[in-house]
Amino acid sequence: MEIVFGLSLWLIIPALVVSGVLSYVMYSYRSQDFDLLAPWLRRLFLFLRFACLFVLAVLLLEPLIKTITTKVEKPVVLVVLDQSQSMVLSKDSASIRSGIEPAIEKLRDELGDDFRVDIRGFDDDLSAEVNYDFKGPVTDLGKSTASIASSYAESNLGAIVMLSDGILNRGESPVYNLNQIKAPVYTVAYGDTTPKIDAAISALNANRTAFKGNEFPVIAGVKISKLKGQQGKIEIRRSGKVLASQTFAVTNDNFGKEFSFILKADAAGIQQYTVVVSTFAGETVLQNNSRSFFIDVIENREKILLLYAHLHPDVSAISRSIESIENYELQVVEAQSFAGNIADYSLVIFHQTGPADVSQKKVLDAVQRLSKPLWLFLGPNSDWSYINQAGYGVKLSGASGLTQVQGRINESFQLFAGDLLNQKQLFNLPPVAVPFGELTCAPSINALYYQQVELIATQVPLFGFGQSTAGRRAFFFGEGIWRWRIALFAEEQSHEAFNGLVSRAVQYLTAQGNKQQLVVNTSKYYNAADDAVLGAELYNDAGQFVAGQEINFELTYNDSVKYKYAFNKGAVGYDLPLGNLPSGKYAYTASAVFGGKNLSAAGKFIVESSDLEAASTTADHNLLFQVASGSGGKMIYPLQLDQLAELIRKNPVVKPVSYSTNEVSDAIKMKWIFFTIMLLISTEWFLRKRNGLY
Repeated sequence: MEIVFGLSLWLIIPALVVSGVLSYVMYSYRSQDFDLLAPWLRRLFLFLRFACLFVLAVLLLEPLIKTITTKVEKPVVLVVLDQSQSMVLSKDSASIRSGIEPAIEKLRDELGDDFRVDIRGFDDDLSAEVNYDFKGPVTDLGKSTASIASSYAESNLGAIVMLSDGILNRGESPVYNLNQIKAPVYTVAYGDTTPKIDAAISALNANRTAFKGNEFPVIAGVKISKLKGQQGKIEIRRSGKVLASQTFAVTNDNFGKEFSFILKADAAGIQQYTVVVSTFAGETVLQNNSRSFFIDVIENREKILLLYAHLHPDVSAISRSIESIENYELQVVEAQSFAGNIADYSLVIFHQTGPADVSQKKVLDAVQRLSKPLWLFLGPNSDWSYINQAGYGVKLSGASGLTQVQGRINESFQLFAGDLLNQKQLFNLPPVAVPFGELTCAPSINALYYQQVELIATQVPLFGFGQSTAGRRAFFFGEGIWRWRIALFAEEQSHEAFNGLVSRAVQYLTAQGNKQQLVVNTSKYYNAADDAVLGAELYNDAGQFVAGQEINFELTYNDSVKYKYAFNKGAVGYDLPLGNLPSGKYAYTASAVFGGKNLSAAGKFIVESSDLEAASTTADHNLLFQVASGSGGKMIYPLQLDQLAELIRKNPVVKPVSYSTNEVSDAIKMKWIFFTIMLLISTEWFLRKRNGLY
């Protein structure tokens, strides 16, 4: 602790003199009764008055108390357990189930109080806690290690203990993320690296949608180990009936082959097919000998019209995403050349078009008249004079040039759920160019994403949706969305994130919700490894959204098992998180009572199986060795777990970190000084009264 003064320290001498003189004048020079007191009592009175005056004088010099606090942070040892299914598909699965939890707890005890031990699990990502059921449907070590880096960026992460079999089936290798962690990784290698007798469906590709009467292809990959010289068969079945089959000869001990089939969609609705490969003697894992997939056989497809005034990369990005939605037929036309009938389309998309000529005005008028859903991409080339007075609920005034903005998610958006870009993804995306001016939107337009200008968050929509008597509307205020598609692909090596956003917007706009009072928003397909989240909307007779009502939901799994739920009530929508659903086909019915009427909505969706964990059960200890050696750690085996605590203790990198903080406080605000002054004054007053001094 150190004391510093706001005024010169030399002023303490005058303060000392003044305090002494005043005390002397009070008790020696002007007080006759003071002479009658005992000498020791006179000296005590002088001291009490002098001490009180001197403390008050010193406080006038603005003393500051400077304290230095040192905090020692223990090193964190993060223990992460692979919770995926492949961990217990090996021959030592029983010992893993029974022994891995006691082993982790023993390691915690051995590290003792010198370390902070966190225990968490991972499969498709890092979990908040650990469980030992080993039901994870996929393993994404790359994403998990990236989550470790971000979660412990502000902690003294000393070491990571990773218990895994090294089998990856999603994402990139964790080796590429080691530079983000900056801590040694000790890998504990489980599983068997010896190839086993096994026949598996290693890959499966088929259309999600087909049209009744058409043929569709199915490509299945087979991987067979240690069965050279055997004969096998692969079949495709539906409802127990074999629809197609092929025989093959296993030509080596590491055999792999692709088989192509052509099937006919002869029945409408969701159809389940199963690909089965022969079972051989000696196989220990039979889950991977079959794999199911679903085809939604539909009678016809909806048509979408995309109009543009000028060629632009945005048009290509939007059209490619819509073309990936198999139950829609897209027509891309230059706006001035369109001569079709708007009534034939379920959705009209305009990219920066306005009534620059009579033909475009006719199209927009027809959209309004027929109450067709409309998605407007509005930018610098749009005819804002028309947009401002067209009754869409958007207006731009004072437009001058362009500005670059990024997206910021609206946390209260609930018109639909799932397949939406999260805030982390939005901040990593390139900005889009929007007209610089004052953009105002009607309260009925609900923003999915707001505009953010550098670090300034605004309430101006970037991507919003509205509902009116003329139908549903969507607005994207800017150009450059094609860069989002490229950036997301570069980050995730897939167009799924961008396509999912476009797909959910199209589904919302083309849903019959503008003609129905109760609407359920779902994806057509979910994966068993991912959480399924559904949304709902409720409207009154005037087409206005109604919140806070009870919406019941009944879900039927594979035409037999029924589950009952209720939607969560939100201010601007309803949502229902269902978590991980087992693979299969689902039909649903939602119901509500509103305005004296019984409302209902029905539909269906598919949950696709995730059989990735069973596709390969041969442990990859080489990957675990690379992770350990590349980070400064070490790979060990389960029988060596007793040595792990000592290895961590001896690593010089794993050590406590000291943090020093300086804190300056005003002495006049310290309570103990106040109570000291009060004690001096009170003691003097009491002694004066007791000895007859007034």
